[in-house]
Amino acid sequence: MQGEEDSLVWDHPVPPKGVAKAIKLSYAQSILCAFYGIGGGIVMAYMIKLGASDEQIGLLSTLPMYAVFVQLLAAVMVEKGACRKRMTVIGSLSGVFCWGLVIALPFLLKHTSASTKVTGLIAVFTLISVFGHLANNARASWIGDLIPSHKLGSFFGRLALYGGLIAAILAIIQGRFLDYMKGAGISAFGWIFAFAMVFGVANAILYIPQPDVKSVKHDLSLLGLVSQTLRNRSLMAFVAFAAFWNMQSIAWPFYAPYLLRGVGLSYTTFSMLGTIQGIIILISSPYWGRMVNKHGCRPVIIFCALITAPMASAWIWISTPHSAYIGVPIVNVLTGFANGGIGVAISTIIYKVTTQAGRSVQMAIYSVVITLLIAPMPVLGGHLPGWLKSLGLHVDLRCTFYISQLFCIAAIAAACKVKEPGSSLTAEMVCKLIKTAIKRRGKATGNLC
Repeated sequence: MQGEEDSLVWDHPVPPKGVAKAIKLSYAQSILCAFYGIGGGIVMAYMIKLGASDEQIGLLSTLPMYAVFVQLLAAVMVEKGACRKRMTVIGSLSGVFCWGLVIALPFLLKHTSASTKVTGLIAVFTLISVFGHLANNARASWIGDLIPSHKLGSFFGRLALYGGLIAAILAIIQGRFLDYMKGAGISAFGWIFAFAMVFGVANAILYIPQPDVKSVKHDLSLLGLVSQTLRNRSLMAFVAFAAFWNMQSIAWPFYAPYLLRGVGLSYTTFSMLGTIQGIIILISSPYWGRMVNKHGCRPVIIFCALITAPMASAWIWISTPHSAYIGVPIVNVLTGFANGGIGVAISTIIYKVTTQAGRSVQMAIYSVVITLLIAPMPVLGGHLPGWLKSLGLHVDLRCTFYISQLFCIAAIAAACKVKEPGSSLTAEMVCKLIKTAIKRRGKATGNLC
């Protein structure tokens, strides 16, 4: 493959060897990020241990979102010529070191109320988000110039595979730790956070050997870049889809509290059930990467969203541990398969609907608009059961799941308006997938005979 690329005219600012190096290091980073993500994976359990209310859990999911405005600052810095590699490294390391405050704060505030501790931690997680957005905007813009467009689908698919494999294994181990930590105290969480920080530092260091690419020069002012973004109809149509899709976050923070507190699952069981979805995502992601390269992002998004739409209704029957053992795996298999495709397609299409000149600004505006629209959703989800109960309705946290289904349906309608030149029709893609599956089944049957 390398020889084929060398023999062709290479129309890319980074040499083939530099691209190959960046891709390999990015795959290594996806594995390191899986270990680093252990910290984020136990945050909800950490907050519950500290006595966080449903409203505070919703606030934890909402307030850090407003740090997205930092992306506008990062975009301005990039467009003025700031080094994207340096911004990525500094932002990443700063975010990692903030986890030290997450470990220390409950001990520094040990004589205060549980509410005060939780509020302080929410502020720290918001600061972590500030540094995260600074690094993410620079890295996203950098990736667009670093990885050739024809490699993006398979690139993001394999990123999900390598990182997801480790994350799935760690989720089971993590659950065993959480069950142990029910009686071990807050310090046990601190050890896991510290362990994760080591991998966060290693991940940031691996940005350094990757080739730096200077952003494309242009004569547009900041206002000109904003105007260019708003006139980009392809981007605006995608923004509409992404907004509705992410409004399902009205329910996302409450799956864990419902299964842990409402249904009564152990941390180990909860982690194992969640691992099912992770395994399906990682298995299907490379497949979806090939489908994106072959058929385009739009049909993959629509097809996967159609799979996801009815899943919220299944929670009507999930109310006991026994029903959870049956229902949750089925839901997780189907949503895992669909989310694998959605994740790869969204990661890829954003580079197709943005222009190379001013991409950091376009991505920042996209992130800010989406965040402003969806930021209140987790807080609304936290209050929704109480509001409905005050009306005399007998509901629990599952009411947020049912509401999220409406946003999924709206997202499907918006996705149908997204324009992607050269992409297949959704029905055409599905027909080809069915024909391929039948052909392979026929060959397998013939081999058995």
